[in-house]
Amino acid sequence: MPTILLLGNDTADAAPISRIAAEGGHTALASQNIDEFQLQMAGQPIDLVVIFLTTISEQDIARLRPILHQAPDTKVCAVAPDHQESWLTTLLRAESLGARHLLATPINPEQLRTIFDLTFPQPAQRD
Repeated sequence: MPTILLLGNDTADAAPISRIAAEGGHTALASQNIDEFQLQMAGQPIDLVVIFLTTISEQDIARLRPILHQAPDTKVCAVAPDHQESWLTTLLRAESLGARHLLATPINPEQLRTIFDLTFPQPAQRD
């Protein structure tokens, strides 16, 4: 069962992510700050990290990079409102964290399910 770790305190957007993760058979964990995030990353294998860009600072990003670098198999998805700042700035912040996906808020459940399907592909069934 894949494990997803949410970083940030954006409760309104974390709830649907956790719900959709559970529907797909994934375990969703949450960390409110970088220290808690680092402990959870060190304590167990994490398959996907979902980072709420609005809740972390540039200083946090600098602390996150080495933590994520130590887990090269962990995939990253960044979440940001589509109206917060220029999309180029948002994209560069997400890219600096190694994000493979950028999800806009409010969260579209179908887009999130697609990201989960791409991140955790199911083996093809054979007849």
